[in-house]
Amino acid sequence: MKISEKQKAFVLYLCKDNLSQTDAYIKAGYSPKGARAGAARLLTNVSVQEYMKKVMKKVEDKKIADIKEVMEFYTKVMRGTEKDQFGLDAALRDRLDASKELVKRLEKIDDKNTGDEKVIIINDI
Repeated sequence: MKISEKQKAFVLYLCKDNLSQTDAYIKAGYSPKGARAGAARLLTNVSVQEYMKKVMKKVEDKKIADIKEVMEFYTKVMRGTEKDQFGLDAALRDRLDASKELVKRLEKIDDKNTGDEKVIIINDI
């Protein structure tokens, strides 16, 4: 997969900055003259398509919170360190709800790790 720096820049402007194809093409350093056709041509390039898939995968992975991030958020709300959009502390009801959600998730994690599954032995001798 051979891809030039300009092609990489085009993909990054297109995927991360959410620019139009033409704007991404020009900002990547290509000539504005014929930018629309040039951008369309780049998008048919197999190497550019493969690179775009990789970039989009990384972008999507960063957009989705993992379980650790969710647990940290619930903990901050429960402890009152997370502020709302106005800079105010979370209400007591919100803190209680966060603690309940945190307990639910901790119980699920604990259930997976205990190994306390019931064993049924059938004697067919």
